Amino acid sequence: MNSEVASFKLRNIFGFGTKGFENGMATVQVVKTWGFMSADGKLAIAAKYEDANDFNGGFATVKTGGKW
Repeated sequence: MNSEVASFKLRNIFGFGTKGFENGMATVQVVKTWGFMSADGKLAIAAKYEDANDFNGGFATVKTGGKW
């Protein structure tokens, strides 16, 4: 994929501010869906998920179709 996006929003952790990169990826919201941006600033995993958690140990959980 590795495409550029015009605007996105980083995940905000209540009380702890904006979340950054974990395992070289940042969870980003593009319009109303979530995906993952690589450290070079390109969308590495399409923003097609209802919700997404940050990478941890090389894995991330995502919500699609109402299921995690």
